[in-house]
Amino acid sequence: LLNPQIDSTGAVKAAWSVNAAVTESAPHRSIHRLRPDLLAAHIADHWQVPTDDRPQLDAAARDRAFFDAEEAIDAARTFYLHASGTIDKQSVN
Repeated sequence: LLNPQIDSTGAVKAAWSVNAAVTESAPHRSIHRLRPDLLAAHIADHWQVPTDDRPQLDAAARDRAFFDAEEAIDAARTFYLHASGTIDKQSVN
């Protein structure tokens, strides 16, 4: 499952950098306040499954070693801002 062509360490560092910048920008800002429906739509899009079909989203999550979609959504929370391009990455580097 690990792809040596992907800089996983760099991706994690970049995500944490974006999250830290967002958190530092205002006391109420946090990845823990991200809407679960946006996170679910994000992973459903990447997994090419319908967001509104929870059994299919759960199955896709299990195919990727998560217990269910909720667990996958929680894991995606850390990477969402960086991966979605919602935050200008240049401003936090």
